[in-house]
Amino acid sequence: LKSPTGAPRVALGLGLAPASPLRPDCTTLDTFARYDGLDAAAYEFYRQKSHALGHALTELARITPSSEATSLDGRRGLASRLRAVASELARVADLVETEHLPAADFVGFVDESKL
Repeated sequence: LKSPTGAPRVALGLGLAPASPLRPDCTTLDTFARYDGLDAAAYEFYRQKSHALGHALTELARITPSSEATSLDGRRGLASRLRAVASELARVADLVETEHLPAADFVGFVDESKL
């Protein structure tokens, strides 16, 4: 990796995340990019969010009983859970396409009120 000034460097990051993948992890693209430049930051942000959101989907599949699919209201609930994760995924995808700093970022997370 090279820093924004072009100097070679090795970056170590300590990522602290909550145990639940459905809780906010406080990771923002803008913070990464200020230290490592937008190119390296966008890739690492993409990797971190892909991992976290993949685990969120896995956790939803694990905790949701099959009985929830036996009615239309239950299926609407299932769809709502998927849309909550999809909304955060779309927000992250838009950020990865950011061309200039500052990124219009905030601490995003899956809206648990929709689960």
